[in-house]
Amino acid sequence: MLRDPDQQPREVAARVEEPIAPIGELWTGQRLSVLAAAARSALERARLPVTVITGDRFEGYEKGAPYDRVIATVGVREVPLAWVEQTSPGGVIVAPWGTHFSNQDAVARLTVSDDSISASASGHFTGPVEFMKLRSQRLPFAGHNTYVPSGVQGAETSSTALPEGVFTGGAFDTAVFAIGLRVPRCTHSVAPKREGARPVWFYGLDDTSWACAFFRDGRPGTTVHQSGPRRLWDEVESAYVWWEGVGRPGHERFGLTADAEGQTAWLDGPGESWSVQALGIDPGCSMGDRTGAPVRPQSGVSAGAVGSRLAAKVPRPGTV
Repeated sequence: MLRDPDQQPREVAARVEEPIAPIGELWTGQRLSVLAAAARSALERARLPVTVITGDRFEGYEKGAPYDRVIATVGVREVPLAWVEQTSPGGVIVAPWGTHFSNQDAVARLTVSDDSISASASGHFTGPVEFMKLRSQRLPFAGHNTYVPSGVQGAETSSTALPEGVFTGGAFDTAVFAIGLRVPRCTHSVAPKREGARPVWFYGLDDTSWACAFFRDGRPGTTVHQSGPRRLWDEVESAYVWWEGVGRPGHERFGLTADAEGQTAWLDGPGESWSVQALGIDPGCSMGDRTGAPVRPQSGVSAGAVGSRLAAKVPRPGTV
């Protein structure tokens, strides 16, 4: 178990509270060679039997396969098929997983099936976390002005009774995670409150659809503007109503299945599931094939990496 979840990357591979028992071969990966070298030195000094490999581990590490456990310390938007294929039947994959809707992740604990024809992994989430995202799965964002170049004039206008607290309930509020599961290819941004007013923006990630809910203190209703091929606010509101209707389930009631067809989410069991395929990521493609978001920055518009974080943050102490 890691002693300190906020430690520097070079320390993550080497800081443990107890010596590792000789249960087999252990491997860890670092994308940057300088961090890999530092981790390797630390492990050697501690006399811990761990092999450090360098590079992006999206494609796993076939040389050491099959593995009994794959534990990711970086957030993913798509469980790489290579991880599933390189894990033994009955083996476990533990990874922080989330959607592009927010930075929030939840720890997915997936058990690999014993199907020799089609590899798959499935399991429940165990609780909320927030990790730095896998570099190859960070989302290029085209910028607000690409979606709303001339303000909200001309957009469809309506109202909603949904409270502001749905989107400001905290970094690990289940409602936002659940909405992200039900509203695909969408990200959102909560603006700071100024003079009692706060806009919450929603952006489509496969077109330029957008929506804005403009919350004001002391007013019973909230004005909503939306434009584009999708009615994003309608989707978001519908997702929240669904979450309330099924009993406001916590993270642990949701689950994830990953296979060669992509990934699906479910509630309580995989019998009724829906697609949560990450935008522009083919679960079986190589590094050079991944395209990211189809919405590209225009001239003069800066791009940001939606979902990136400099350090892992966990809501409370715990073990995986």
